[in-house]
Amino acid sequence: VLDLGAHPHEKRQQRGGGNIASEVDDESAVLLAHRNHIIPRFKGLDHRRCEASAGKLDGRLGQCAAQLVGVIDLESDRKYACNQDMQKLVESLASTAAVAHQNAGLYHQVEQRQKYLSALLKASNAINASLDRQKILDLILEQAVRLTEIEGTPPHFGTIMLKEGASLVFTNVYPGDDYPYLIGKIGERISLLEGVVSPSGERRIGVTGRVALTQAPKIVSDVRLDPDYLPFSQYTLSELVVPLVRAGEVVGVLNIEHKRADAFNQADVDALQILAQQAVIAIKNAETYMQLARQQRELEEKQDELAASSAVAWTGILGSTLAHDIQGDARALSNSAGYVAQKLGPAVSDVAV
Repeated sequence: VLDLGAHPHEKRQQRGGGNIASEVDDESAVLLAHRNHIIPRFKGLDHRRCEASAGKLDGRLGQCAAQLVGVIDLESDRKYACNQDMQKLVESLASTAAVAHQNAGLYHQVEQRQKYLSALLKASNAINASLDRQKILDLILEQAVRLTEIEGTPPHFGTIMLKEGASLVFTNVYPGDDYPYLIGKIGERISLLEGVVSPSGERRIGVTGRVALTQAPKIVSDVRLDPDYLPFSQYTLSELVVPLVRAGEVVGVLNIEHKRADAFNQADVDALQILAQQAVIAIKNAETYMQLARQQRELEEKQDELAASSAVAWTGILGSTLAHDIQGDARALSNSAGYVAQKLGPAVSDVAV
């Protein structure tokens, strides 16, 4: 592999004396060499070999001409085999290869865009279909893992942590089976003030803690070189963390980790920030629902208390009215009995009224 960003002299040193393929960044579209004495600065060419290399893709390749995308290097064991016909052939192949390279890049962009839209659609559908915060955040974390795969290999681990006071609490883990191991190794939460004890004995807040404090996403290309990294998986080499921000305040972080070093780029950051916004919406909706449910319960409890109080009051009123009526009826009965006794005379004078 040649570093085409190096100085021409350094490029030649990379292959022990020079190579035409390393010069196409500074020369014309095609360079030909038949013998050492024709292009004396190219050392190490066997007298029976020749090279034709096409690299810089000129205006013939349209937009591809803006940058070097690669080289074609053809070699023959026949002297003078690299003639003008070979030059035209290599130029044609270079043009075709550049167009194919550009088309492949465009296809990858379209494919990645489709993944983003699909992930957002699934997250939005989950938010609209449910108020279960745990379920929605699990789905968002899963989509984050799928979106950031590299060459078909997705991240192997991810978490969503929500802020409670001065701590970050593990609420969602991918894969879910890792949750008990994570809690056993690190704990349920990370204090943003004191951190947790790392395997080396130092207290660290982790990359997640740093992102929560700075409110800025962070790509760690090699976690072994990061002073804040808090290890869980021995396989992790790179990490990407984005904050969950609502109204200027951090409410949590979204974290994914990969077995490959330098696995994440700015496109991954942009994708996860969009998913982070969906997570914030899900958290807000769940909190609003919980608040309304709590208010509903309080209202029902007050209604029950009011109903009970009303029942007691009505019982008292009815009891008082009934007692008054009974006493009135008793007095009327007594008066009637006395009146009857008077009319009947001494025969019933001993009747008890």
